[in-house]
Amino acid sequence: MSDAEKYVSLEVKNGVASLTLNRPPLNVLDILMMGQVKDIIEEAAKNASIRVLLLNAEGKMFSAGVDVADHTPEKVGNMIPLFNQLCVALADFSAPTIAVVHGHALGGGCELVLCC
Repeated sequence: MSDAEKYVSLEVKNGVASLTLNRPPLNVLDILMMGQVKDIIEEAAKNASIRVLLLNAEGKMFSAGVDVADHTPEKVGNMIPLFNQLCVALADFSAPTIAVVHGHALGGGCELVLCC
């Protein structure tokens, strides 16, 4: 995966993990991005030095939610279970999670906030 396809970053410093959604300006969650977020959360959960996970975002809003293009009959069968796995990974994270929200958190973006 090229850097241009990486929509999420994780920085760990002094026990604080900062997970950043990086698909500005709206941070629309498509299937690729949801997979990246889920994978990063699952990998971070293995790091015993993390005492708190901050979920934040670049751009003018936190997240406009799940991409409408992924709500098609061909994609929804993959999208919904993946989004559920992402939410479970966030809600079950081994340390407290805090959503650092600026701008709007709509639809699936609001659901991510609620999982924290």
